[in-house]
Amino acid sequence: MSLLPALVSCSAERDPSELLAPQGEPVIVVDATLLVGKQLPPVYVTRSLDPGEPFSASAAAVTDAVVTIMSASGATFEYVASTTDPGKYTPVLAGTTVQEETEYRLEVVVGDKTVRAVTTTPPVFVVDQWLWLDDTATTVLGQLKTFEEIGNEVYNVPENRFTHSIGTLEAWFESLEGVPGYQVGVFSLDLDSDFAVDVSFLDEEDQQEIKEEERNGTSPPLLGEDGKLRLPWFALLFEGRYRLEIYALDNNWFDLVRSVPELGGTNDGFGGNAGDDFESPLFHVEGGIGLFGSAAVHSMGLVIDAPEDLDNE
Repeated sequence: MSLLPALVSCSAERDPSELLAPQGEPVIVVDATLLVGKQLPPVYVTRSLDPGEPFSASAAAVTDAVVTIMSASGATFEYVASTTDPGKYTPVLAGTTVQEETEYRLEVVVGDKTVRAVTTTPPVFVVDQWLWLDDTATTVLGQLKTFEEIGNEVYNVPENRFTHSIGTLEAWFESLEGVPGYQVGVFSLDLDSDFAVDVSFLDEEDQQEIKEEERNGTSPPLLGEDGKLRLPWFALLFEGRYRLEIYALDNNWFDLVRSVPELGGTNDGFGGNAGDDFESPLFHVEGGIGLFGSAAVHSMGLVIDAPEDLDNE
């Protein structure tokens, strides 16, 4: 999951670093998010551009950086620039898995400038129960099957199929020590599916734009202090299959998404309880800006049907 490129979608002509950097001051921007149990991610290296010029991804890309990630065990992972995606760097040796509760250090050298950042990965995160409750969220009506139990069959079993807006969906888990907050990712997998909510008040052009641009989204940062996260129905706009992901965040990721609204909450269906008013983004990057963060993630799959009486004509 890469966060900063999401800013590009705000405007095809806006430099994402305008939201992050002092205007007029060119800075190096780094972006890499480590996920526990997954392979080392790519590292994206760009620089801010003159705010008076139209944004160009190719002009912002830094293609001559020396990129290295080091673990607390002493292992060093060298990166190489992509030949097809300017500004993207990938590990020279593929297949290295990100470990839990481990410190990783990023170093990016661009000419005479060096950017450094440190993240400590969270413990492995597991949702103990994905539950369907009644409308008052006091009575358990069912428990969802998980990927760990039946793999992709989660999309074919009745326990994971729901009519939109009936009951309440919640994830129950043990809160992790040292994890400041959580974030939920919502991914609609059936890209041609129709709405599962009433959008009859929107004209056809607006409906089509939502179908094309709002299939996926994220919640604002959530505290999850009681070990429960509710999945609001309005975060699930469409019929069909969904993949839900809950991320247990490190401090770097948590601070950035709660201090930059454009990053923390691209799905208006979620509420948020970890937001504050910030005059500027919270970075944990020395010599530049951006994110070198980590998270542990647990996923769930389900299917949503529209209510029988829904009419968007």
